[in-house]
Amino acid sequence: MKVDAQTRVPPDYVKDGEIVLNISADAAHRLTIGDDAIQFAARFGGVSRECSVPIPAVLGIFARENSQGLFFQAESSSSESATGASASGQAESPAPAPGAKRKLQLVK
Repeated sequence: MKVDAQTRVPPDYVKDGEIVLNISADAAHRLTIGDDAIQFAARFGGVSRECSVPIPAVLGIFARENSQGLFFQAESSSSESATGASASGQAESPAPAPGAKRKLQLVK
């Protein structure tokens, strides 16, 4: 998850502006996933902390059991938007309109 001013997580566990969180049923308590944020309580170094992560800050979701998951594309730069292609040369789907809600999509 990308950490910004709206993200409430223990700063000691943030590395390079990102944090990986375990929000499994065993690790997170009072988990709430809303339209705007994910909120929960979790222990960091044995100390319970309240966390809040805005939905746009989520970079990916994966299952530790099988290492499969879904990673979201980072915001593209203006040069990529103009060409419609990423650095790898593959075409990208158009960015959602400002104010539009993000959707999860199953990719097979």
